[in-house]
Amino acid sequence: MSTGNAARGMKPSNRIARSALALALALGLAPVAPAAAAQPADGWAADIPAMLAAGPYAEGEVVACLDGTAAAPLSDEAAAEPLMDLDDEDAGGTTRLTVIRSDSQDTEELLRSLADDPSVVFAEPNYTDIKPPDDEGAATSLASADIASASAASTGAAKDATAYQWGFGNDASTLQTPGVSNAASANPPSWDEKGGNMDGKEVVVAVLDSGIDASHPDLDGSIYRFSPAQQQALGCGELGYNAEAAANPALDAADVADRGNHGTHCAGIIAAEWDGSGTSGIASDAKLMVIKNGDATSSLVDQLNAYAFVKKAVLEQGVNVRVTSNSWVVTQASRALDAAVRDLGESCGIVSVFGAGNWALDNDENLYSGSVFEGNPYAVVVAATNTADRLWSQSHWGATTVDVGAPGGGILSTVPLSRSRYLPDIVNDGANLLYEGFDGDAAPSAVTLAAVTAEGGSAPLSDAKNGDATAFASGSGSFSVTLDQPIEVHGANGMYVVEFAATGVTAPAEGAGAFFGLSMYSETMTAPFKAQVKLADGTWTSIEDPEYGSAKCLGQTWDALDLDLPANADFDDFRLRITFVAPLDTHVWFDSAGVGTQKVPYDYLSGTSMATPAAAGACAVLAARHPDDTAAQLAARLMGSVRLNDSLAGRTVTGGALDLSVAGEPSSPDPALNPVVDSITLDGASLTISGSSFGETEGTVELAEAGLGDAGETLPAQVAAWGGSSIELACTAPLTGIVDVRVTAATGKTSHRSFFVSAGRTVYERALPLPASTGDPYVVDDFVDYETAGILQPLQGSLHVLPQTALIEGSPFVQRMWRYGIAAEAWDELPALPEPLQDASAALWNGQLVVKGTSMEIVGDGVPRAWGAVDPASAGKAEARLFAFDPAAGSWSALPAEGVPCGATLVNADGTLLLVGGDAGEASASAILSYDMAGGALSAGGALAVARTNPQVVASGATVYAYDAENGSLEAVRDGKGAVLEGAFPAFREGADDARSFAAVAGGVAMVGPLSADGKADTYLLIDGHDAFEPYAKRSSDAKALAPTAAAYDGRLYALGSSWLEPNGRYFRATALETAAVPGDVAPAGDAFDLRDEGLVTPVRDQKGIDICWSFASLAALESSVLRAGGPALELSPFQAAYFAVMGDEERELSGMNPFMPDDPYRGGITPFKLAGSLAAGKGAVVAQEGVDDGPYDLDESLRFANDVRLTGSTFLEAKAGTYWEAPEADAVRSLAKDVVREQGPVIAEFCSSAEFGNYNAEACCYYLAPGTAFAAPDHYVAIVGWDDAFPRSSFNEGMRPAHDGAWLVKNSWGTGFGDEGYCWISYEDASLTLLGTLEGGLAREGERTYQKDIGGWLDSLSVDGSATGYAANAYESERDETLDRVMICATGRDASYRVDVYRNLTDAADPRSGELVSTQTGAAELPGYRTVALDEPVELAAGDTFSVVVRLQNTSYAYPVAVETFTPDPELPDEQPTYLGRDAEGQPEISWVSSDGNTWMNPTGYGRDLAASDRSMVTNVCVKALTLPRNVSGGGGASTVQPSNTATALVKTGDDLLPPALLAFAGATLAACMLGAAAAKHRKNDKKG
Repeated sequence: MSTGNAARGMKPSNRIARSALALALALGLAPVAPAAAAQPADGWAADIPAMLAAGPYAEGEVVACLDGTAAAPLSDEAAAEPLMDLDDEDAGGTTRLTVIRSDSQDTEELLRSLADDPSVVFAEPNYTDIKPPDDEGAATSLASADIASASAASTGAAKDATAYQWGFGNDASTLQTPGVSNAASANPPSWDEKGGNMDGKEVVVAVLDSGIDASHPDLDGSIYRFSPAQQQALGCGELGYNAEAAANPALDAADVADRGNHGTHCAGIIAAEWDGSGTSGIASDAKLMVIKNGDATSSLVDQLNAYAFVKKAVLEQGVNVRVTSNSWVVTQASRALDAAVRDLGESCGIVSVFGAGNWALDNDENLYSGSVFEGNPYAVVVAATNTADRLWSQSHWGATTVDVGAPGGGILSTVPLSRSRYLPDIVNDGANLLYEGFDGDAAPSAVTLAAVTAEGGSAPLSDAKNGDATAFASGSGSFSVTLDQPIEVHGANGMYVVEFAATGVTAPAEGAGAFFGLSMYSETMTAPFKAQVKLADGTWTSIEDPEYGSAKCLGQTWDALDLDLPANADFDDFRLRITFVAPLDTHVWFDSAGVGTQKVPYDYLSGTSMATPAAAGACAVLAARHPDDTAAQLAARLMGSVRLNDSLAGRTVTGGALDLSVAGEPSSPDPALNPVVDSITLDGASLTISGSSFGETEGTVELAEAGLGDAGETLPAQVAAWGGSSIELACTAPLTGIVDVRVTAATGKTSHRSFFVSAGRTVYERALPLPASTGDPYVVDDFVDYETAGILQPLQGSLHVLPQTALIEGSPFVQRMWRYGIAAEAWDELPALPEPLQDASAALWNGQLVVKGTSMEIVGDGVPRAWGAVDPASAGKAEARLFAFDPAAGSWSALPAEGVPCGATLVNADGTLLLVGGDAGEASASAILSYDMAGGALSAGGALAVARTNPQVVASGATVYAYDAENGSLEAVRDGKGAVLEGAFPAFREGADDARSFAAVAGGVAMVGPLSADGKADTYLLIDGHDAFEPYAKRSSDAKALAPTAAAYDGRLYALGSSWLEPNGRYFRATALETAAVPGDVAPAGDAFDLRDEGLVTPVRDQKGIDICWSFASLAALESSVLRAGGPALELSPFQAAYFAVMGDEERELSGMNPFMPDDPYRGGITPFKLAGSLAAGKGAVVAQEGVDDGPYDLDESLRFANDVRLTGSTFLEAKAGTYWEAPEADAVRSLAKDVVREQGPVIAEFCSSAEFGNYNAEACCYYLAPGTAFAAPDHYVAIVGWDDAFPRSSFNEGMRPAHDGAWLVKNSWGTGFGDEGYCWISYEDASLTLLGTLEGGLAREGERTYQKDIGGWLDSLSVDGSATGYAANAYESERDETLDRVMICATGRDASYRVDVYRNLTDAADPRSGELVSTQTGAAELPGYRTVALDEPVELAAGDTFSVVVRLQNTSYAYPVAVETFTPDPELPDEQPTYLGRDAEGQPEISWVSSDGNTWMNPTGYGRDLAASDRSMVTNVCVKALTLPRNVSGGGGASTVQPSNTATALVKTGDDLLPPALLAFAGATLAACMLGAAAAKHRKNDKKG
């Protein structure tokens, strides 16, 4: 008997390996019955590596399920705390979920220690970072002080707002959108009507969320209030229970206040009171049990404590909880969570409702949220729908893991009073000082809209229409526009500024406060980014608001925005500008614009977090009406209460959207509910379908096996018995592969579900991936367009595949080639054969793949056809071809083929290349020839017993086996003589496909192909010395194998085959089998390097959560550079470098005009490129004081130019956006970066370090982020210190794995507790990775002075007359008697050349070349970056001398040769001028010069054209610096190696390093002064991650 059960462990179709786990999930997704589910140690323990890779967890903590009769198996250092007892009726006892904590063992050690104990049913990490899906409504980043800022006087009760609750009472009159549907509502019965919809019965819904504001006027009567006795018994407060308090005694268990808005919003969807004010919930008499499980994130233990509380409240205190609402996300396959939800259903009759997620992913293919509950009969997983009654654009889906859709896009509901909003349509009459509904009537619009251009002017909005039918408010229109005038463009997105203007707005009463409100709709995400309002004095000011960049205006939903206006806003001439970020040419609808004085505690949010409480509340309504339902029946009733919806068909289990008007009794003879297919069970020819709502009157059942065709194959089946929850079928054919089961009840209601059915035979244990289809389905351009027959050849750790196809019948050929990396488990395509070959065979020789075949006739459109296929006389034109593929070169070369028979097959037999067989009717057909690779010479190698043309040949050692289908015989050739093996093949099933493939294994040959007569085998072994194949214990496929090809390599037998019944029509599997060495194979070459082995890295540092990773990574490169130059091992202060890169008049001006860069020096957002400019100016590179915690602090201005190390050079490689140098080609970056690491030092890199996307494997300490990962972005800077080309792809997470081996070795700044002693690996192919470049430096020179005008450094590059050659110059006045011996410049192009000229005693202030030429230096720069040029002829200067530095910069092609400092004004204030940049200490304008020929000079200051990176910036100075020393002080050596001036001084020991005492004293004094002003920096969200 075998079972096919998508709900209980059978693999459904379309299931790909989960993104976060490397396990089959047989336990994680199957029922986790308590004692009965106990697994041997090699069960759950085998998943430990995958568990650790699945996501963040609390170190040293595990959740274990223990046999209730056993004590926790603990070491002396570990402690156990019970969480939840699980009832186990089958075992007659209980098991217990327990958290085990240890101070001495880490999580992996704890799991390993539990693995061998039979009392442990399973164990897993205490996963953390459980949170709302996509943080819906996450204006939750507000600080508590910000929450309190909303004036209580401005908040009031709202009028009836139910007209805007489309999800419960939609008549399409409000929130109109393109495609709006009257049917979009969940249609709760008697909604918002007197008498309610629950027959007066109270049903409790436990809301596990961020808490609830119980003082909300819509909710205060809906909260379940615990009596004093209950509070004492349960350890909670009157209003509910804080589940986090169980694990953290410092928290108050009675504190359930919602400090965000998420929990209160969800609560209102369920049970907002039906009182004619505000909103109304879906369930009239539901009571809300408030369980707070985290303000933002929580852990698995917190969730289990919440469920344990619910269970105790039900069983011990009699609370009638029937539903839990769970609007939060878990991304791990938690057995414990699944077990707890099952236990609540079985012991308490509770249905648990979960949200599917909001990243637009398929939960069948991604382990996310409710996909861990697949098959759990007590869990219902919900997708979100929109007003058009379609699947919302951001919602997850899953044909087997998501059950039903429910309203989730643009949902109006309650929020805490402290989060009240100004919503012009809902505030009380008289609260609006201005209102415009854009109805398009004859009256002029009170609010006008215009676009603000990049130049700061005003322009009409495109496609503007007042009175558009897509509208927010009832009976109105809207203002629709196309955003097509961006002020900035970033890839496919733009930043748009829209100005809202009105005149004569009534000013609010003094002290009342006023707000601006707006409703908006778009088909795609259109996020508010910032806003400015005009003040009464005519100036503009920014409006701070927590919603900027938050989960607002996500697309396909109406949303609301409100802004607090300053008291001095100009109400008479009201103008407000909002900057939006949206895809280019986005169409937007604006409505309900207003200015008012009242806020109300309601808001619009979108997500499956909103769909979840809608379904949970609906479940409460059903529970009140059907109080005798079990939890499984109630869940089935909820899933049956749907209307079919084509956008959900194939994307949810039910294929429908929640609709309570579809009511009925599942057990009634003919229920109105949709049938629910739960599982199938096979017993021989009998098939049982289990589910609910089938009805007693017989309907129809359709079975179909999916195959290579779109429609599949309909299977004959007869209904033997029909019942309301079970249908028995008699099948006339065995079921195997993907089986789609569709049940249609007598009422016409239908439902279907797909299952992958195994016939119960043992198949190869390893299912391997196949290349994805990426091409045009009508063009043969992809692996999937080829048959699987052809060549499968091992080589250098991979399998090379040349699949066979035929574009003309009877003319099969091979040409294209793919490679499967065995360690990486990934495919890539390699160069194709130079020409198509028929009858191809392959062998290896000295690490090369040699392919032999026959040439073909090429007909129209390059299609190959066999010679003689049309004209038999042309058959003689076919010629033998031999080609060799060199993996190192990645190319094919032709080999001599003279005399090679077309009908011969190539094989390597024990180191000799043989050609076996030959042309039909010729003597060669019986010959075996030896082929010499050196010159193509042929010699006799033996003879066959039977003449064969193009036989299949395999060699096992020196024995050669030859088979051809024409005569069906097999012979063995030993010592050059062939002998037919009579009876070599076993009996095959009648009608079995005759195609077979052979592979050499240890001591014999394996064959894969025809099905045995008894149907049990398709794989066979022939041992050398035996005469017949014997069936092997495992099959390549449950289905019949078609045209397989096989290979044996490195301990495995591989089979690549086609099948009509396998998913996607083909399969690729492997089984463990002893294999022989492959003749001609060699090990693959690789390259690796590690700066640690060279002694060129300094200790790992810890940024301790402060967001200046950019400074840590940059200084790591600088420190290594000092070591390379022979200097000491220094630990420079990243905090001082960061402080002076951001703080200061010029620095503040550089960052203050950029909304991404606040004044806080330790918040993040600075790039290493800008830090390089600061270091080039001589700022901030000082040694951290030994023994003092180097941390954030305020610094005295006198320390600005203190430095112990001076930046002397840099190399810039690539940047994601805004590049202002000649970046290398993408395919050259890796090679260049390796050269930089090896020859210069660490490469600074940026990547996505957030592990929430399944991109970090903690066990192997490695990162890989796949392309297209939604919402993932670079967030962290690190230093690359090495690489390993052979770093195995298999080390990365199975669900997110690169295509090839190879990774960068990275020095991080999270302390030695992270990764491997502070180091980790990043795949070469990480989609978020950018290799920026490196910094070089040397010890600072005593007394060095920098003459410069570009305090901000190199920020852009200027084109002078469009030429690749340009001149730049600065002039200075010497401040002392000194020696000019160095000049710092910037090379903007690759392979650039430069000439530096120094002029003294200038005679013309307008000509930098008017003085005496006293020094010239030339040179070249291979890559862009800063360069310090040492002058062979230093220049002596006296105090008061004028001098200039003139630089000629010549690029080979890059037409922006001059590096410049720039100022970028605010996009909404384009005419703004800098106050400090481009001015000297007295505030006078500075002058730089540029020229195209060196004769005609211009001052580029203020110039805003011909810049490489920005068309909005203006030049402030050119980047040319002069470096001097006091007269008679030696300057040392070359451009990048600087020796301290006091090298004769005795050295003082500090730790393991030697530093000059002057350097120590200077660093100590500097850091002491720094620490006096130390202040802790706040850790903020959305910054460069620390």
